[in-house]
Amino acid sequence: MVRWSDGEVTLYPDVSASGMSGEVQMAPSGSIWKNAVQISAGQFHNGKYATDLMVRWVDGELTLYTYVGAGTFGAENRLLAPNDTWKNATLLTSGNFSGKANWDVLVRWVDGELDTYVATSTAGLGAETRMRDPNDLWKHDLVDGRAY
Repeated sequence: MVRWSDGEVTLYPDVSASGMSGEVQMAPSGSIWKNAVQISAGQFHNGKYATDLMVRWVDGELTLYTYVGAGTFGAENRLLAPNDTWKNATLLTSGNFSGKANWDVLVRWVDGELDTYVATSTAGLGAETRMRDPNDLWKHDLVDGRAY
């Protein structure tokens, strides 16, 4: 899935060694999605597949879309109303770090602090666990998606 700078969102459901095919437009240019700052795919509804999207919006709102598929964002669940705290999240990712049925959210904050929210679901963020206190080292990390 790609969120373009103009707000268009496209899904590429068939990605293989031969390339990407089958582009599906999820949202048109100029859509509200231009305000999505961070998006992380995951599995937050105790299902079998990672068909959910965690989205942090420019105003600090946090939403969870469950059962996302070709042509639909599924069900929208507001986890947090717009707020100043979540405007300071600089990295949002998800994974099954705790081994629970629902996945966890990992957040790096502007001050270098790292927190996880264990077993996040449509009911809300999971229990917060501090992984790293604020520190200068983690302020400078970058996400690198290259395969080595």
